[in-house]
Amino acid sequence: DDSVSLMGDPKFIIWSPVNRNDVSWNFEKFLIGPDGEPFKRYSRR
Repeated sequence: DDSVSLMGDPKFIIWSPVNRNDVSWNFEKFLIGPDGEPFKRYSRR
C-alpha cells in the first residue's frame, strides 16, 4: 500500500502536446498487416 509504488517513476509522467498522428476520435479503425504492424488507418474525417 505504498503510494509511491502505485504512481511509478514520476520522471515518466510528462505531458506531451497533441500530434497530428494521435488518435483523435474513438471510432478510428486500423488495418493490421500479417506481421502485426499497422497497415492503414481509417477515420471519420
